Amino acid sequence: MYSGESWQSLNPKNHGSRNILPRNRLAKFRELNIKFVYKHCVMTTTAIRQKLMTYLADADDSKVKAIYTLVEEDMNKADTFELTNEQLNILDIEREMHLSGKTKSYTRQEANQIIKGQRSF
Repeated sequence: MYSGESWQSLNPKNHGSRNILPRNRLAKFRELNIKFVYKHCVMTTTAIRQKLMTYLADADDSKVKAIYTLVEEDMNKADTFELTNEQLNILDIEREMHLSGKTKSYTRQEANQIIKGQRSF
């Protein structure tokens, strides 16, 4: 306590609708060497994943469905992709060159041998 005042008299909640301490009360906190510490916690994505998995294991069905709804579109996008027009044009040109015999083609077995260095191309 300070100057015979109780903690409640220093408490900002006891000062009506104001959300901050009056200057004289804040000065008393400074005189008492009371410091307010703001703690920042930065979680790694691994920690966030672990926390989410733990939470989801015991969460209500409605919360699990709500979270699924939030990420459903992203999950479906990961399963499919679309080629751009430029990529499609390149594939068309490569296909035509293959069909006309202008480029050499390899079987899967030949390609694996080339990749493993067992055969030259």
